[in-house]
Amino acid sequence: MFTLLKNAVYVGLGIAYEAKGRLALLAETGKQHQSEAEKIFTFLESGEKIETELKQKGEDICKRVFQSVRIPSRSDIDRLEKGLSDLAGVVQGMRPGK
Repeated sequence: MFTLLKNAVYVGLGIAYEAKGRLALLAETGKQHQSEAEKIFTFLESGEKIETELKQKGEDICKRVFQSVRIPSRSDIDRLEKGLSDLAGVVQGMRPGK
């Protein structure tokens, strides 16, 4: 879920970046009035701020969910695998005929 949210944010940032570039080109070529382009730039910048805030809030929510669900970290899994390996060695040593 976190990856999906992160990808959605990146797509939005890419679209905003591309739109800014095209607006700058339009303003330079005179196909659009400078004041209109500035209004659109302001709108896009406010959208980027909101997008950044949403990204942060999404990350915070995901962190809280993962903490409450108690999903094990990679180090937790590695520690458990080592413990199982050690235990398997002890069991192998306890077998008769070994």
